[in-house]
Amino acid sequence: MGEPLAGTSLTQWRAAITAAAQSLSCLVAGVPDAADADLGPVLSEVDAVCAAAAGARVAVVAEAMSRGVSVGPPWGASAGWVTSHASSLTSAAAGALVKAVQATSDVQFHGVREALHSGRLDPWTAIAVCDTFRALTPRLRPEAHEDAIAGMVEVGAVAGTPGVHQMRERLISAFGAEDELDAVEESARRLATLSSGRSLGDGLWDYRMLLTTEGRAVLEAAIGRSSRPLPAIDPASGVSVPDDRPVGQRRAEALVSALRRGDDPVLTPEGQGSAVGGAKAAVIVTMTLGDLCGHRGAGEVIGSPAAGNLLAPNVLRRLACDAEIIPAVLGSDGELLDLGRATRLFTSKQTRAMWLRDRHCSYPGCDIPAQWCDAHHLTHWADGGSTAVNNAALLCPRHHQHVHTHRLLGQVLEGSVVWDTRPHSYPRRP
Repeated sequence: MGEPLAGTSLTQWRAAITAAAQSLSCLVAGVPDAADADLGPVLSEVDAVCAAAAGARVAVVAEAMSRGVSVGPPWGASAGWVTSHASSLTSAAAGALVKAVQATSDVQFHGVREALHSGRLDPWTAIAVCDTFRALTPRLRPEAHEDAIAGMVEVGAVAGTPGVHQMRERLISAFGAEDELDAVEESARRLATLSSGRSLGDGLWDYRMLLTTEGRAVLEAAIGRSSRPLPAIDPASGVSVPDDRPVGQRRAEALVSALRRGDDPVLTPEGQGSAVGGAKAAVIVTMTLGDLCGHRGAGEVIGSPAAGNLLAPNVLRRLACDAEIIPAVLGSDGELLDLGRATRLFTSKQTRAMWLRDRHCSYPGCDIPAQWCDAHHLTHWADGGSTAVNNAALLCPRHHQHVHTHRLLGQVLEGSVVWDTRPHSYPRRP
């Protein structure tokens, strides 16, 4: 937005605006005669005019609302006043403009209002910035509020409303209090669900699923390769033909295939069959060494459709026990320090030794069979704990999550696992 010219009256401004609108109308007819080299510059100039016009529209509506002009008869409401004078706007667009003006009236959203005036943000994105910030305020450190809003404005100017909504976990990771992202993950875990299936007839079943960020990362890693288009060979001609299955069908069939692989039976030490032999899905996550050891920040999923999703520190520490998660540990300057650790996962012999020792989940009062349990590092792998049977215990998925969430200390004493169930009994590592 340019600075007002001294001595210019509103009548002169309105005349200039009318002349600009007429010029743009004439430009439409003149575009076919423009040289190739002129099209780009002209588009940039027209875009600048559009942005300035959008900002001016915000300023006019804000002034009308502050004076109460926009709520007088016959309109009765600001949106009605806007549509009566701005015929190019739909009622929904007018409503969004009014809501954006209202949302950015608070002094803390001064930067958002400026972005509206400059045309960098559209009304829907400005609303998203304000609403997202208000929702996240209890989770953010007070001194980081200004930076969080500024970050959303920068992203919103490029990626719009979807980009702002996708920033929630990143803002909590960057500006939240310690363990805040873990709290978000735990809250989401309570809402995760998988329906029991509803028959639609003709051999089809309808399922409804809500997954946590962790669940999505594992799912996408499990079905990623199998859901790609797979050309086939025509048996008659011997010619390769493309895969004509829709994306949804490919993903559904890949999920069933992954479940079948995970249920391949293996023999237990007692010689009884069990359904635990399939390889777990490999998820590659980047995180700094300080974040991994210090329960802060977050790990970012890479190399799958879930790329960019953030996993909370406690999720990473739990997965590092037994899941095939490959932590790409980074230094302070982003240099690769370690890609996994060869001795991190327990061998099948070690796991079976734990089956014989623990018999079932080692958490007090739990009798989930050993074959359904994870192998947990008592001194966490992220804290330098060894992958040895005397530093391990069997935990069912439920209690594995519980032990990491509440940071419980476990020890092998006289051949048995003993748990200290007091919250935070596991000591913090520097």
